Formats: sequence, C-alpha cells, structure tokens
Amino acid sequence: MSQIAEQLVIVLFLALVNRTLIEFLVAPIKARYPDFPHWWGLVYIVLLTGAGLGWASEANVFAAYLPSILLGRILTAILVGAGTDIINTLFVVVNDKKRGGQGMLTLSNVRNHRR
Repeated sequence: MSQIAEQLVIVLFLALVNRTLIEFLVAPIKARYPDFPHWWGLVYIVLLTGAGLGWASEANVFAAYLPSILLGRILTAILVGAGTDIINTLFVVVNDKKRGGQGMLTLSNVRNHRR
C-alpha cells in the first residue's frame, strides 16, 4: 500500500472515530433537550475535535503535493475534522487520476464512484 493510501486510511478512520464518538456523547443530551435552538453548533465541535485528532496523529496526506510539512498537517487535520463526506470526494479524485484521468472532481466521477 502506498504511503498516501495509508495516510488516507488513517484519516478516514480518525474521521469515523471522531464522528461516532461525538454522536455517542451528544445523543443523551439531544434526547433530553430536543428543542435546544443551537444544535447547529455541533458541526463546529466535530470540526474542532476532528482537527485535534488529525493534528495529534501527525498524518500528512498532502506530503507528496505540498512542500510545507506544516501546511500539509494543517490541511490533513481539517480533512479529519470535515468528516467522511469530504474524504469520499478525495478518494474519487485520486481514483480518477489512477485510471488515467486528470484527477479532477466532476459530477460524473462522483456518480460513477457511488455505483
């Protein structure tokens, strides 16, 4: 397995752990206070905790593409915090490039990948 693929697997795992952990911890609170008007803020909590996990893991998905290690780690941390949807989109772009494409994200790439 290539180093980039290993890093992507680590990032995906951390994003799943982060999302599952937050949902598990928040579920009883949400059940108790379902009408709380600020549940939209939970998205930012997930982003921050995921970014912290990503930073602590020292993963750098962008090492092959960016000369700055710091910038690569920051972007990887944001990727973990952003969650599994954005990681799925990244896999689509990487797979397109491996199949001889330009590595560009298009709607047809996403549709073909999800089939």
